[in-house]
Amino acid sequence: MQTLREVTNWNPHLNHTYLVEGSKMLAYIKHGTTEIETFAFPLNFNRSGRKFEDVNPSPFSVKKSTITVKGSSNITYEVDSKAGTCTCPGFGFRGKCKHLG
Repeated sequence: MQTLREVTNWNPHLNHTYLVEGSKMLAYIKHGTTEIETFAFPLNFNRSGRKFEDVNPSPFSVKKSTITVKGSSNITYEVDSKAGTCTCPGFGFRGKCKHLG
C-alpha cells in the first residue's frame, strides 16, 4: 500500500494525493482539501507521464477492505468499500455519506 502525492508540473491541472495498491487507486484527497474520497471498488491508476512522492506518515490506514478516514473534526471512521458501509453518523442516519463517494 502506498500513499502518493502527485508532483507533476502541469497547468492548469491540480495535483492530488492517492492511496494506491499496485495499479489500483483505493482513495484520494483532492488538492487544497483534507477530505478523503473513497470508491466502492478500486479504480485503475495510470502513472504514465506523471511524477509522485511517497507521503510518510500516510493519512490513511487500511484493514482488509476497510479504510480508516479522519473526519473534519478529527474523529476517525471505518469505511468498508466492499460492504458499502461507514461508521460515521451520516451513514448511520441516512444510509449514505461523503466517505463512501
